[in-house]
Amino acid sequence: MKKYFILACGLLVILPACQTLQMMQNFAKCEFRLAQLSNINALGIDMTGKRSFSDFSLLDAGKVVQALAGNQFLLNFVANVEVRNPNAEPAGLNRMDWILMVDNKEVLNGTLNQAVNVPANNGTTIMPLNLSIDLKKIFANQSRDETLSLAFDLAQQGNNTTRLMLRVRPYINIGGAELAYPGYLNIKKDF
Repeated sequence: MKKYFILACGLLVILPACQTLQMMQNFAKCEFRLAQLSNINALGIDMTGKRSFSDFSLLDAGKVVQALAGNQFLLNFVANVEVRNPNAEPAGLNRMDWILMVDNKEVLNGTLNQAVNVPANNGTTIMPLNLSIDLKKIFANQSRDETLSLAFDLAQQGNNTTRLMLRVRPYINIGGAELAYPGYLNIKKDF
């Protein structure tokens, strides 16, 4: 009887671990896309619809010129990553490391410290990532127009987000130990 009890306890520990591993394997088979960029702003200026320097008010243009002459020009936005699960079983992760690439250069990295679950059978979920990048660092030694070009590209609601790519590494928690996916998954604009 004692042997069966130990075996039953062992199964209660192993089965959830197997289910968790399966969720991560399913997550790696999911399709990802950079669905939408939102809340795009710089220097407290809403960048939505801005296509050129002439689209700024006189006051906002002054702020931009001052920031471009200074040491920092922060652009803040939310990158909404859509995850679609084609698997017959749910997919998920416990946390995720991410790297933001602009024009194939790493500009920012961080961690999403929240569990994400994606329903089975083409279920979708959105993972919002709040990002803040310093355009002065990315485009050091470049002209004002080149520095602002990324902000303008993003401000057009991500129509030219081909300049952006996210690389993600999911993690799962099994019995109190974190297990990382081997390598990074690349996320671009389309599935």
